[in-house]
Amino acid sequence: MKKSCKSINKQSGLSLIELMIAITLGLLITAGMITLFTNSKQSYRVQENLSRLQENGHFAMNFLTQDIRMADYWGCLTSSVAITNNLNAGSVFDDFANAVSGTDNTGLNGSDTITLKMAAPSEIYVKQVPATVSADLKVTIDSNLAEDDIILVSDCEVGNIIQITNFNPNAGGFDNIAHNTGNTN
Repeated sequence: MKKSCKSINKQSGLSLIELMIAITLGLLITAGMITLFTNSKQSYRVQENLSRLQENGHFAMNFLTQDIRMADYWGCLTSSVAITNNLNAGSVFDDFANAVSGTDNTGLNGSDTITLKMAAPSEIYVKQVPATVSADLKVTIDSNLAEDDIILVSDCEVGNIIQITNFNPNAGGFDNIAHNTGNTN
C-alpha cells in the first residue's frame, strides 16, 4: 500500500496583503506616538508659561508690597505736616496727608493708577549746613543723585521738598546740589 501524501508547501515570504496590513498598523502606531509626543510638548509649554506667569505675579506683589508698606514714611519726621513743599503748585507733592491714593479707569489707556507718597530711605547726609535757604547743599560724596531728582531734606523736626536743578558730584569732597524754588519736571 502506497501512502498518498500531499506535499505541504512552506511559505517563503509575505503576501502583498500581509505586507500592506503590517505597514498600515505601523503607520497607525507611529501616528499615535507622534500625537502623544505633540500633546506632551504642548502640555509642557502651557505648564511652563503658567509657571512664568505665577513667578511674575509673585515678583509684582513683592515689589508692590514693599512700596505700599513704605507709604507715608518721611524718614525721621514723625508727620508729613512738618514738610514744606518748594515745588510748583499742582504737583503730586501738594497733598502729603493722603500718602496712598488711586484712580479708577483714568490712567493711560483707561488703566487704574496708584500713587504712593514717601521718602525712600538713604544714607545721604547734609555735610555742610547752608547759610541761607537758597544756598547750595553739600551732601555725602557718591550720593548717586542726579539733576531733576526730587528730594526731601530734613533735620528730623522739619523738612523741605526740593528738586535738584544742578548736580556737581565730588565738588571739594562733597556732592554739590543746587535747587530753585518752584521747579518741577
